[in-house]
Amino acid sequence: VDMKHDTRMNSGWLAYPNIFATQQLPWGFHFGFGAFGDFGLASSYNNHWELKYDSTETLLEGYTIQPVLSYDITDKWSFGIGPRFTYVNFETRMMRDFAFVDQMYMAQSHGFLRGPVRGKNKLKIQADNEDDIGVGLAAGTRYRVTDDFSLGVMYRSRVKTKLKGSARWTGEDVEHKRNSLDETIQLPAQVTAGFNWENALWVDKFHLGASVSWIEWSKMSALRFDVFNPVARGLKGFSTTD
Repeated sequence: VDMKHDTRMNSGWLAYPNIFATQQLPWGFHFGFGAFGDFGLASSYNNHWELKYDSTETLLEGYTIQPVLSYDITDKWSFGIGPRFTYVNFETRMMRDFAFVDQMYMAQSHGFLRGPVRGKNKLKIQADNEDDIGVGLAAGTRYRVTDDFSLGVMYRSRVKTKLKGSARWTGEDVEHKRNSLDETIQLPAQVTAGFNWENALWVDKFHLGASVSWIEWSKMSALRFDVFNPVARGLKGFSTTD
């Protein structure tokens, strides 16, 4: 493999544990609890690909704790609702080779730089909402079509939360090493529909189920952080990193 021209994304695995439990209560009520990976997006490329100045690694992951109280409206139809508590973690890494960036020469010509900025400098951004856990609403309904076959639909609302973290530069001749970050984001709404077939294929105690989810990613097209730019440090300048 020619690593200098290899632009394929590195394959890998993300493990998201899921825990669900239910308890029957009097008068047709049920209590449920779930802890699960709400979503996960990741990409990783080697340091030779052409867009390494935009991203070499990016990770966006969310974990949700969700208690639910449900009620049997009829023998076949039930409805549940409860809060949604979501933790979000975001990380990205990129490279900046200022020896080949036009901005460097412009900055030097205007006297903004105190000496050259050389070599491949690395920028790492990490932020989470540990100080502001996102809170939303979850609701769902299930209808038992037959004794063995049921359908269900679930809705999770948008969640507004604030990510806080830091941006850190490493490399040659970078005087500014770190700055703090914060940004308010809105996590997308989700709709999930599925079915459960007990005694599936007419085999006793064999269960079969499937679900499909729609996530409103169009409402969260980018994350923007103001990051100190060593190339323009003589200015007030901050550059925005998506």
